[in-house]
Amino acid sequence: MNQFMEQTGIPSEITIDSSEKSHKRTKRGSKYDEYFTKMDESAECKICGTKVAWTKKSGTNSLRLHLSTRHKEDNDKLMLDGIEIKRRKGLIDTPPPIHPLNSPLNEDVKIENELIQQGTTGPWNEHPQVVSELDYSIISMICRDQLPINMLGGRGFVNFMRLAAPQFDLKPVFHYVQRILPTIVFNIKEKIRYELSYQSKLTFTVDTYSPDNSMTSFVAIHAFHTNPSNMIPKKILIDYKVFGIDEFNIDSVHEIIQNLVDAVDRNLTITFHPKLLKGRKVPGTDEGILSSFDGILDTMTQEIFHDYSELISNQKRIVMEQYTNEPLTWKNHLELLQNLFKTSTSLTKEEERNSRMMYDLLKEIQETTSSIHHQHYPTASIIIPTLRVLSSRMEQLRGRNSLEI
Repeated sequence: MNQFMEQTGIPSEITIDSSEKSHKRTKRGSKYDEYFTKMDESAECKICGTKVAWTKKSGTNSLRLHLSTRHKEDNDKLMLDGIEIKRRKGLIDTPPPIHPLNSPLNEDVKIENELIQQGTTGPWNEHPQVVSELDYSIISMICRDQLPINMLGGRGFVNFMRLAAPQFDLKPVFHYVQRILPTIVFNIKEKIRYELSYQSKLTFTVDTYSPDNSMTSFVAIHAFHTNPSNMIPKKILIDYKVFGIDEFNIDSVHEIIQNLVDAVDRNLTITFHPKLLKGRKVPGTDEGILSSFDGILDTMTQEIFHDYSELISNQKRIVMEQYTNEPLTWKNHLELLQNLFKTSTSLTKEEERNSRMMYDLLKEIQETTSSIHHQHYPTASIIIPTLRVLSSRMEQLRGRNSLEI
């Protein structure tokens, strides 16, 4: 046998590498190891020396939050490197960004001449070599003011441009639609992807709208996140699509979201809020765990004013032609008090003083809620910070006024 093996060149002994014996995956280091020294129950920032709460079970949320709030430039670099690695591995289908995404992200997207370099190759090489500020401004005007795109070819607009900017070469409509607009849209999507990539907590809402006697559904997808330093929520429109009445599929929503964020490392919450005409409901849908935001505020104000039912009844009596005996919503109560103060009332001084306190509180609620565009999005990321602001305002009123809150 040994002679046969020597003749055929087969080794008599086969050495198996120890690495082949083990089927265990090699544990990869975290992308945050460059910035933190991990200990048993904490991690020390290598930049500023701050110790951050961390354990193996808790994950990297605390590390991500520290970098994004204390060392934004380093966090931005880390996120950009991560996006580039995913792109090279084929995990992201979009082409490489036209320009570095190192803008502060709180300003409108601006496209300068140098953003699209000459000699660009790949799926975007059909775009113009240079996107001028005027080209961008024209498309921006069309989108922001919801103007018809055909106006670019109208005689009036052409004559106006000849007088306003005689040196500018106004191009055909298809040039702006097929070349300039896709470039701008791509830059906006890259900006959104970049902003969402370093948020520790995100909430997504999917709003559907189906007009009566229509075979069309309109779907808007929004992302919400809250700035932990000032508790100010922010809403970003992710996508807006039009479907046939039976074509909408949740899988398409998941795909849109996964193209923007790393869904593997996140617990995504997607809440449906159908917004339909005349109370029309979509079969199989509901409002979710949370009730409407106005409903929460109504309950809160009714509990606050519970001991003043006699005063509220007197307020209704004075303006009784407009209100019923049912419990007032906070908006109706505010309107009632506004009308009450316009007329000569028979309220006592104490009743008038307490009515003024009620008005001040309801006005605070109105100002706080109207400053956040959340009316159709009763999500925790919006409700919690708003209620915190209202609680602070109520404490201030309690200190200034005699109304028990």
